[in-house]
Amino acid sequence: MKIFVLIFFISCSTTVPADNWQGQVDRYLDHVTKYDRASGEVTLYEGDNKVYSRRYGKFSQKNKTRFKIASISKIFTAVLIIKLIESGELTYETQLEVFYPKVRKFKGITIEQLLRHRSGLVNYYLFPRFSKNLSQTYSENQFLNDIKKHNLRFVPGSKFEYSNSGYLILSYIIEKITKLNFNDALKKYITKPLGLKDTYVYSSSQPNALELKSYTRLTTSEWKSLETKHESIGLGAGSLVSSADDLKLFFRAVLKSEFLKPESLDKMLTMIDDYGLGIFPSYYRDYKGLGHNGLHYGRFASNVVYFEELDLLFVNFSNAYDMYLNDISLAVLDAYAGYKIDLPQFPVIKEIPIKTYRKYLGEYESEDLPLDIKIFIEKGLLKVQATGQGSFRVDTYSENKIGSYVNNNLIINFIDPENMTLYQAGKAYTFFRK
Repeated sequence: MKIFVLIFFISCSTTVPADNWQGQVDRYLDHVTKYDRASGEVTLYEGDNKVYSRRYGKFSQKNKTRFKIASISKIFTAVLIIKLIESGELTYETQLEVFYPKVRKFKGITIEQLLRHRSGLVNYYLFPRFSKNLSQTYSENQFLNDIKKHNLRFVPGSKFEYSNSGYLILSYIIEKITKLNFNDALKKYITKPLGLKDTYVYSSSQPNALELKSYTRLTTSEWKSLETKHESIGLGAGSLVSSADDLKLFFRAVLKSEFLKPESLDKMLTMIDDYGLGIFPSYYRDYKGLGHNGLHYGRFASNVVYFEELDLLFVNFSNAYDMYLNDISLAVLDAYAGYKIDLPQFPVIKEIPIKTYRKYLGEYESEDLPLDIKIFIEKGLLKVQATGQGSFRVDTYSENKIGSYVNNNLIINFIDPENMTLYQAGKAYTFFRK
């Protein structure tokens, strides 16, 4: 999974009376629901006070409260490691060879480098096994055998590159030091002391009744419930569930109380290449926030940001989406800040037989962009894939136009079977069949 410093791009908006902001958000989310574009939950807290909370979409399952938070799990893992450092169990300079003396590749890699994504270890999510089956257990030995097959991406400490591998290793180290499984260690050091009732490592075989499922769109009217990846694949890198209320308690404890020692918090919030210890900055207009986001296998997406200047915590969960989720975050924050927000103009999706597009299948190249575009059919779905990127399903708008609103409103217009124009982010690129 790639991660970016989250920037809420500013739209052209006018200010409106501040007391109308909740109504604006309601209308926006009603619009998203009407066009069946996403399902989820948006919550905002001022200090300890919940000032807005809304479920939306047909899969919002209002009787359930717990979402898979994916890479937001990393903040919990980082804090757990910091607590162990504060208790003298290890240091930021402790090297991996202390725990794995037989793995030469780990020599010289430190705990801090893992926390900051500066280890050079390849991201294990890219291993071939994860392109086929995510329901199988993934053991520490399997991980070690897999990681030994890959060279370091760079000299440890020399640069930043987001890698889930570091946080999976940190999970194993936590288990070794505490002699507890990761979930029990999380409970002992964080969730029990802070009174968090909705935060834990999920069980793919025995899901809690309060956990939401995720869904992906297959056709204009059909969505499919998705299988959950096995929890052992993520652990502290991405296998936690939580709720907005728990995230509020956790963030206020970590950032606004004495749960961590002052020097530990300073260390955590010291950014190197825009990443601290399990946390990174997010920007909205003139405000700087701190938080994390995450994408879980399927259609779970999560984002949590704390804006200290406003004493505002923003939480955005989704368990089904077919739009650019940053649009929802921006709309909610714009409304909260007193700006008038516009309703999104979703393209009209039409049910057109897949065979209509067979003449356009193949690979295309462009003089404008250094990548190729592949158009293909997989398991009855029309898909697009750019060089070096994952494939994604596209919607059908007409017999010669396809697109994906969820991918920054990408549109492909076929001029004829040999030529097409790709539109995205307000720009047009011409492609020719290879």
